[in-house]
Amino acid sequence: MLFVIWLLRRYNSVAQKMILSLTVAAFFDSVAYVMGDTHLEGSLCDFQAWWLTYFWSALAWVCLITLNLYLNLVCEISTNRFELYHLTAWGVPLAMASLPLLKGFYGPAGAWWITGDHVAWRLWG
Repeated sequence: MLFVIWLLRRYNSVAQKMILSLTVAAFFDSVAYVMGDTHLEGSLCDFQAWWLTYFWSALAWVCLITLNLYLNLVCEISTNRFELYHLTAWGVPLAMASLPLLKGFYGPAGAWWITGDHVAWRLWG
């Protein structure tokens, strides 16, 4: 997908930029899964947990693309505020991933990667 967007770079629409951002987020999200679960404790474990949480930004991009389609097609509102989309799609997951990291709540907890002492944070991150 990235190659196609690069190849057809003369089309510089908001929709194409949003799909490019979604592709980048999905790529980096998949990198965390390729890392595997061999890092049981330590900084690499915490980094992988942060990485997995942060790149839920792919989900944020899907939601924003849907919102953009709704605003354009149903409400007939032209959306040219691409900077606001970037701030939302990258900023909200950054806060969601960084707060548990700064508080030291990440750790060897299996699929949830937030330790059992801080179960409420699983809903946040």
